[in-house]
Amino acid sequence: MLRPDFFPNDNKGMVEKFKLKHKDHYVYTDDIGNGLFLIYINDNIKEDHLGRKRTCMPGCFKNGRWSESFGWKDVLDFKRPLYKLHELVHTKKDILVVGGNVTREKAQKLFPNYFVTTFYGSSINWDKIDWSPLRNRRVLFLPKVHRENNKDVVNFEHIAHHVATKYKADSAVVRVPTYTDILSKFQKDQLGYSKPNWGIDDSHWSGFDLEGFIEDTYFVEEAELKEPDDFDNIVEDVLEERFIYLTEGDQYFDTFKRRFCKPKEIDTMYLRSKELLSIRPKTTATDFLQRCNIPFVDKITFAAGKPFTFNIDKTRYLNRYVPPNILEYVSIDDDGDDLEYSIRIFRDHIFNVICDGDDEAFRMIEDAIAWDLRNVGGNRKWMICLASEEGTGKDLFFKALTKFYGKHNCDQLMLDDIKARFRPFFVESCYLFLGEVDDTVVKDKSLKGYFKKIISDDVFRVEVYKNVDSIRVETCFTLWGSSNEAIPIRTSNNQRRLAMVDSAVIPADILADDPKYYETLSNFIDDDTAIESAYHYYKKVHKISKSFTPHRCPKSENLTEIIEASKAEFMRYIDRIRREVPHEIDSFKYDLVNVTKLTEELQKYSFEDDAWGGKHLKLDYNKVLRWVKQRPNKSVKKQAHTLPDSKGNRSDKDGRLWVINNHKEWMPYIKHGGSFLNDTIDQHFFDGLRFGLQTKIDEKKQKEAS
Repeated sequence: MLRPDFFPNDNKGMVEKFKLKHKDHYVYTDDIGNGLFLIYINDNIKEDHLGRKRTCMPGCFKNGRWSESFGWKDVLDFKRPLYKLHELVHTKKDILVVGGNVTREKAQKLFPNYFVTTFYGSSINWDKIDWSPLRNRRVLFLPKVHRENNKDVVNFEHIAHHVATKYKADSAVVRVPTYTDILSKFQKDQLGYSKPNWGIDDSHWSGFDLEGFIEDTYFVEEAELKEPDDFDNIVEDVLEERFIYLTEGDQYFDTFKRRFCKPKEIDTMYLRSKELLSIRPKTTATDFLQRCNIPFVDKITFAAGKPFTFNIDKTRYLNRYVPPNILEYVSIDDDGDDLEYSIRIFRDHIFNVICDGDDEAFRMIEDAIAWDLRNVGGNRKWMICLASEEGTGKDLFFKALTKFYGKHNCDQLMLDDIKARFRPFFVESCYLFLGEVDDTVVKDKSLKGYFKKIISDDVFRVEVYKNVDSIRVETCFTLWGSSNEAIPIRTSNNQRRLAMVDSAVIPADILADDPKYYETLSNFIDDDTAIESAYHYYKKVHKISKSFTPHRCPKSENLTEIIEASKAEFMRYIDRIRREVPHEIDSFKYDLVNVTKLTEELQKYSFEDDAWGGKHLKLDYNKVLRWVKQRPNKSVKKQAHTLPDSKGNRSDKDGRLWVINNHKEWMPYIKHGGSFLNDTIDQHFFDGLRFGLQTKIDEKKQKEAS
């Protein structure tokens, strides 16, 4: 995909390409005056397929030639500039923002004391605009008045609130009359007004006070924000490229609301669109969208660094990843102590509360955060689960991570959501925070399978919504878990997908030392500047341990305890026999055991064992085989003779041998096989061969000599 270029100094080719001599046109620039794209008004000989006689057409300069397209739409993180941006950044005047270039020209003449600007596209698409040049400025927003709805007013209120909160601007909205009030004002002048909307560039009624009109403004609070009327003009939404069709799921993605819609839902909602009713032949909303050749994609992904839609070979992807809304941190000394001091409360919370002072767990968590932020979209194939008392601040920690990752990419789930038939989170988020993790992850085999696949795989086909075909998703998921259980999950020594962080900290003790601890921590996480500092630390400063790998979780004492607690009672019973009374079981004298023989010996011992409760465990062949196989043991497959019985004589019972000791020494013999292996086995059982014994004797002698 070719990236558009800045306009060349000689724009004669632009005039010729787009035939601009008799057309109104407007060039949008960056802050130093480089041309990015233009909009020109095209008068059609007849109405186009959307019923328009005048159309606004985009143009850009790409690959050394002029192109009749808005070539910047697929450029990652590109935000459309405000009109005449190179002049705006230098003006001392207050700013007035209106909708539309024609309206802007008239408004600039009416209000010469303001610098009037506008933006490309409808106001409903305001989040595609770069509003940052309005930082710390006084800005007024002047919406248009529509006959059918108040969409423009509501959208301008959203813009004003966004600019005020995000960029600290002194922003307000001009109070415009309703469409009904405007009609009545013209009727008093014995004039009619038939246009479907009214703007400052339209006719004015008698007594219209320009100065009073522009000064009648209001500020917008969070609680006052409303959602604009929706699905009321399908033609306008097609022009704004609102919908993208997903071929493999037969559904549509709404780019305004960032969600998927079923065809029936769109058909129903657009029944209120008068434009659709006037189209002949009569058609449904979704048929109309297809006739207008709306964009389409084949698969869904979360791909940082890629545009909203992109191609790989012949497959077209919809990229649902949204970069986190975090400004680049600026510091004179990024590696200095000041940065670490400024985020000390956050790091102290991880170390002292989340990790309970465990250096190893603390390093693992910080390494994981840093790796995630430096390898966005990478596949860390293991999950970190935090276990502690309720109320220790796990949710506050996850709230900070959500800001690091970008809230649009994150989802809060329960374990049941993982194996539910319909799983919308697959197309809505790539960072998953699982609450109330418990041992059902192991007990429920279907959940265990889903759990492992989500952590480690990167290609999925899932049912996302009811009555919708399954969807192909290609992405990597990053998982974090939390639990209030002492033993949140059961696992084995061979697992490599779960890292446990256990804390015995009691919230009451924290509050006893500092009653405002959680209030202070919450204020830190809600502070954008503080979060930017923490984000920068993990993104650029923190040194990841050399031993860190995204493929396998590190071992820890916490996990060792979980593994021990996860063992079945009969497993712990056999371990205890081998550890404390190995002389009672003949097979434990050797490096190799036969499961049948070992079962008989363990059954005999357990039937007479009242002290450890062995008789209640009902040991059988399957349980003993499970005990043998759960270790790093190897089966001796190439043996060709019968085995010795409990008295050392050859038995008529054939069976497989398993190595349970000195694996390293036995492996060459097992690989060699044949008579060489048989002779070694005979030496082991009948001649008392012990691997590793001589080595230990030699090491002991060397130690004593030194």
